[in-house]
Amino acid sequence: MKNIIQFMSGAFVLGCAQVAFAACAADCDCTKCSDKTATASTECASKGECSVAKVAEGQERVTYVVKGMTCGGCSGAVTKKLEAIEGVTVQKVSHETGCAVVDYDPAKVKKSDVVAAISNGKFAVTAERITVPVSGMTCGSCSGKVTKALNAIDGVTVKSVCHESGKAVVDVETSKSNRAAVVKAITASGFKAS
Repeated sequence: MKNIIQFMSGAFVLGCAQVAFAACAADCDCTKCSDKTATASTECASKGECSVAKVAEGQERVTYVVKGMTCGGCSGAVTKKLEAIEGVTVQKVSHETGCAVVDYDPAKVKKSDVVAAISNGKFAVTAERITVPVSGMTCGSCSGKVTKALNAIDGVTVKSVCHESGKAVVDVETSKSNRAAVVKAITASGFKAS
């Protein structure tokens, strides 16, 4: 009986380590993998949903958190609005994650025009999801320091901070904060961000 308990305890510890690693190791930019849960990361990787195309030269990628999408029809309506804008390429719109990932050409369209197209009607852009590379984090304590610094910023919601991947993923309410404030907070906590 003692051996079984030790084995079960060992399996549990190993399982926890694997879960923690799976949550951090997903190195992609899709919105499901930005979740804190290992299940989302594992499901995403197994379904190939991480394979979002690379950003074309001269374009910028942005992920918007969209409120009001409840079904595939909603995702389709947002996609249709975005596809109608010259200079915008839709990468993914998902009512399940509540996000829209688009590439846009800053020479042809402004970010505010993209937000206005999504927000026209029953949908609203509530934040921009950004991923910030962070160097210098070596353990969970480091991730905790960065998380605490980011949680102190008004208008920033931390989705994940991971020393394994060296990334912080946050939702930023653009009316209250911006990427520069996120980078500044990470730097002030003793780490490098870009």
